[in-house]
Amino acid sequence: MGTWGAGNFENDTAADHLSALTGRFISDIEEALREPAKIEADEYWGSCLPCNIELLTMLAKAGYAGVMIPQPDEVSRWRNTFMEVWESTVDHLNPRQGYKAKRRLALEKTFDELELIAKQRD
Repeated sequence: MGTWGAGNFENDTAADHLSALTGRFISDIEEALREPAKIEADEYWGSCLPCNIELLTMLAKAGYAGVMIPQPDEVSRWRNTFMEVWESTVDHLNPRQGYKAKRRLALEKTFDELELIAKQRD
């Protein structure tokens, strides 16, 4: 086992753990996107898929070894699929005035940040 520091994420085992964890985030995203009904605005993955993306971004920004990040074109595909479904389902929920625009900006920022990191790593 390689250790390069005293921190919790500064050894090979921790890097392997982060790789498995972030790999699961990516697998969950891919699986959810295969069934558009799962990512509708009021469904579990409609809320949690952006959470997984933000968690990937946070871990990547922390600079930990082992964090898996998808390719930029994959993030773009995720965004296109997710946003298409979100746009087609959010109005059925009768959102408060202003919510839809604010939520759209938050979602776009979430995808943008991960795509930027992916491009920097590419």
